[in-house]
Amino acid sequence: MSYDLFLIRPEYLDSANADLSATISRPEAEAALSETANIRQIEPGKYRYTEGDSVSVEISLAESGNESALKSVVFRFSYGRSQESCRLHVEAAYRLAFTLGGKLGLGIYDPQIGGFVEEQALDCACGQALEKADQARSRREAVEEPPPGTLWDRLKGLFAGG
Repeated sequence: MSYDLFLIRPEYLDSANADLSATISRPEAEAALSETANIRQIEPGKYRYTEGDSVSVEISLAESGNESALKSVVFRFSYGRSQESCRLHVEAAYRLAFTLGGKLGLGIYDPQIGGFVEEQALDCACGQALEKADQARSRREAVEEPPPGTLWDRLKGLFAGG
């Protein structure tokens, strides 16, 4: 499963024109990323944050069309099907987003929740993220394993050896 978080100025989402006053300074964002532990640049505009072998978060700089400005900083990660993997990744991404957001004066927007997340609501946001992950996993498992005797079982039987 994958998950996204955005560092963005709230006024950027509200601005019909998304003018430059609502963008993020590229040099400031790049400096904050380079100063943060466990982040390394993997290519221009892309970074990777790691915690041991268990957590990896990709960080991308969303271009604004102006060389010195960004629309947002995007955190994207995939995690295994276990609740523990989901919890580790969501908590690490939120901690990282709040650290960088604090340095840059940006809000953390979670599209899975549908809004900005405040640091004091982190536990609630993580809980909602885990709940959404469980719902997605349940839907996926329902699709992967339809009940026996369905058309799917008969179709699979056509291709089974024997």
